[in-house]
Formats: sequence, C-alpha cells, structure tokens
Amino acid sequence: MTGDSDSASDARASARHLEAILDAAPQTIIELDADGRVLRWNRGAEEMFGWSSDEAVGRFAPMVPESERDEFATHRRRALSGERIHGKEVRRQRQDGATLDVLLSVAPVEDENGRVESVLAVLDDISEQKRIETGLRTLQRTAQRLAVASTPEDIFDIALATAVTVLGFDVAAGWRYDERADALVPVDQTAAAVELVGASPRFERGEGIAWDAFESGEIRVVDDAHDEPRRYNAETDVRSELLVPLGDRGLLITASADPSAFDDTAIDLFTILGASVMAALARADREAELQRQNERLDRFASVVAHDLRNPLSVAEGYLELARDTGEREHFERVSDAHERIDRLVENLLTLARGETCVDDGEPLSLPSLAQTAWGHVETADAGLDVADDLPAPVGDPSRVTQLFENLFRNAVEHGGADVAVSVGGLDDEDGFYVADDGPGIPPEERANIFDYGETSSDDGTGFGLAIVADVASAHGWTVSVTDGESGGARFEFVVS
Repeated sequence: MTGDSDSASDARASARHLEAILDAAPQTIIELDADGRVLRWNRGAEEMFGWSSDEAVGRFAPMVPESERDEFATHRRRALSGERIHGKEVRRQRQDGATLDVLLSVAPVEDENGRVESVLAVLDDISEQKRIETGLRTLQRTAQRLAVASTPEDIFDIALATAVTVLGFDVAAGWRYDERADALVPVDQTAAAVELVGASPRFERGEGIAWDAFESGEIRVVDDAHDEPRRYNAETDVRSELLVPLGDRGLLITASADPSAFDDTAIDLFTILGASVMAALARADREAELQRQNERLDRFASVVAHDLRNPLSVAEGYLELARDTGEREHFERVSDAHERIDRLVENLLTLARGETCVDDGEPLSLPSLAQTAWGHVETADAGLDVADDLPAPVGDPSRVTQLFENLFRNAVEHGGADVAVSVGGLDDEDGFYVADDGPGIPPEERANIFDYGETSSDDGTGFGLAIVADVASAHGWTVSVTDGESGGARFEFVVS
C-alpha cells in the first residue's frame, strides 16, 4: 500500500510540476477538450488574447472568430484522431476584437490508457511578421506603378494611396523642393491630413522640423511634437511625426494625433516607400528633360527644314535678278533675307542653351537694360518710354537684355515703324510690363503666343516670344499678355 501511495503522490507532484512549467512557458499554450472547451489557459494565452484564465476555462474557445470555426473544427478532429499539426498559419481574435496572425502547432494529449482525451495547442503571434511581409509585397507593387508614373502629382497620389489603404498611414503628405523659390511646396495630402492639420503649408528655407529633415537628408522621428521647439505650428494637434527626405527632390511626412505612434516596422515601411518615391521622381525628371530636349531638336529641325530655307530661297532669287538686271534694289532684298537668317541663327543658339535656371544672378537695373536692348533693335521711328522706378530683381543681365530685345522687335514688327513702346512697374505686384500701342493680340491667340514657331507676321521667326517665355522661366518669373492702355499688347512679368 505504501508503494502505491508513494506512486500516486509522485504522479500528483509531477502533474503540479508540469502545470507550473506550462503556466510559466513564454509561449501561448491552450488545452481544449473534445468539444472545444478550454481546459488550460496559461499566462501566455492571457497576454496574447486578453481573457484571464478564469474567464476562458470552461468556455468554448473564445479566441476563435466565427469566420474560422470550420478551420478550428478540422484541426481539432485531426488532433483527436492522434495526428500532430505543426506550423499552420491561422487567424485568431483578441478580447478587444483585434485580429492576430498566429502560427499554430497542435498535439493530442493521451490518458494513461493511450486514449486521446484532449488537444494541446501552442500558438506564436506572427502578426508583425505578416504585417511586414504584406507591406513589402505592397511596396513592390507600388514601386512598379511608380515606375510608369509621369508627373510628381501622379507619383505622390500613388504613394499616399498606398500609405493609407495598405500601410495604415492615414495622415500623410508630400512636398517637392522648388529650387527657384528655395522652398518645399506641397503637392498632395490625404483626407485625414486635411482633417487633422488643414491644407499643407509651404515651408520656406529654415522653417520648422520639416526643413531641418529635408536639409539634413536624414529620417526624423518625432515622438511628441509638443516637446519640439522647432515645430512649425505651436498649436498643432499633431503629436507624432515621421519625416522621410526624398533626396534633393522633396519630403514625405506621416503624422498622428497620438504620441509615439510609429514603431520600428512603421519607420522601415515608410522609409522604403520614400525611397521608391525618390527614385520615381528622379526618373520622371530625367524623362521630362529628355522630352524637352526632343522637343528642342524638333524645333531645330523645323527651322532648318523650313524657316531657314525660305529666306535662303528669297536671297537666291533676288541675287539672280540683280545679276540679270544690275538693279541695286534687288541687293537690298538679298540683304533683308540675310538679316532674317542672322536672327534665326541667333534664336537657334538661344534655344540650344536650354531653359536652365539662373542661379548666380546680380541685381538688375531694368531701365538701363531696356535702353541697351532698344539700341540693338532696328526701331525706325518707334519711340521708347522707360519708367525710372522699376524693381531691381536678381538675374542675368545678358538674358534679360535679350528678353527686352525680342519684345521690342515684336512691337516694331507688328505695330509698325512709328509704334510707341513703354516699360513700367506693376501696381499691385512686384514686377514690370512692356506695352505698345500697336494692334494688340486677339484674346483667342494669347494662349499660344509663347509657343515655338507661333507668329502672325510674314517676316517673324516664330521664336521671339517663345524665347521671352524661356528667359522669364529661367528667372522664376511668370509672364502673361493682356491689352495695353493704348489698345496694343501689354506683357506683364511678376518677379516674386
């Protein structure tokens, strides 16, 4: 009898020891009876799913959502038949309703007679791993879409849609760096961003955390913006921010109203998204430049094939007449044709220089440049009036002189030998205008007046006003055309 008693005592001690081990194990361990009711619910299960052992034991498996009941029953039947299951990916649910991706291993539990009386399940939470895998697959598909996007607007639209719908970054926005303005200019933002912070601001040099991140080129994680003295808006509702610079092309930001909202996985995924956006912007810029170069080559071909051939043909025709008749007036027509050829060649050289930005300019004396340009143009009896109180923007004197030359030549070609031209400052904005009292430009023609090859004059090259637009663009100025006070054309340049 004593031996039997000692054996029973040892068995109870072993059972208690096993109970303690299972309860203290770092894994989630659950034991279920044949009907799916919980027999054992260790501390790992409490931490993973939220129910305490007292709440779970005796209930039908509370962590199995309704949508997974059939899968749960299948695994239970297989284990009750003596089969072991290892490493099956399943979905389970927490007490608060959150869904978890878990790795499930199941083993049958036999009684002393070898009959399976229950099922032991070990579960590992792989939700974070699945989140990373899903995010990476999505980012790969997003990178493929970005590879064919043609504009910054399209690129940011694709990126922000991915940030919201897949990566869970509801509050996000993108900025492009404007080299001429030396500022980060907003391109796109999510609806949640508009709701939280309103319209995305424009960041001038040195303004806020955003500029600091862009200038440093380093990813910036802000756990609580209220602790940041450099925050852009002192009254902001934003608490967390994740700022990813896009090289020298812009900035991508996601934010949250909660502090410390971005874990390592979120930072990694958003950083990868930012790298894809940066690559897409670089590719789009290269393609846009190639497109501009191709268009420029097309313009050259047009001039060489048509515009230069015409005055050459005129010169040859009048030269032949001069040889036959000896009349000097034919030589004058030859000279006129050569002058037109000279202007076309000069314009071609201007086009060849491209639309590069003016980086190292100097303060300009617009009155002086206008007077100099007037002396370079055949103006006949035309008159020029230049105001003294013109602005002094920074720029390239030679290119701005060329701008004036083309405007003055255009006025004489269209307004006649006695046209009156004036240069003055704008009343409501920082800028200047060039106006004449000629016939003006009809409203229906103004949309195309700056296009290459566009001219209404038999003697025009079709490049003068296009070059004016190029020079303005290179300086970061905007140019528009309207009616002059005397009924002619008025070209306005806003320089700020």
